[in-house]
Amino acid sequence: VVYDLSVCALAWCCGDTLDFDLVRAMVEGYRRERELSDSEWTGLWWMMRTACLRFATTRINDIYLRGSYPPGYKDFRRFLARLDAVEAFTPDPLAARLGR
Repeated sequence: VVYDLSVCALAWCCGDTLDFDLVRAMVEGYRRERELSDSEWTGLWWMMRTACLRFATTRINDIYLRGSYPPGYKDFRRFLARLDAVEAFTPDPLAARLGR
């Protein structure tokens, strides 16, 4: 659940930066169906970091191991910037920012 929320947040709640108000709205929508447990709130920070790294790694792989920019290339640095935004918090302050 938390990984899926993280992936969605990183894909749908970003323009030039990660929009925490949109992430909060998405999490609130999810919580209308099912509340997050304490461990899921803590895990959200970890999973958002993991998802950023996963997407950045995939894009780096596309460029450097294949030796070219693939069609529809998405810049890996966008996900490193999102990682920086998430890492500006620790788990509890991020959870509070997202409505815990």
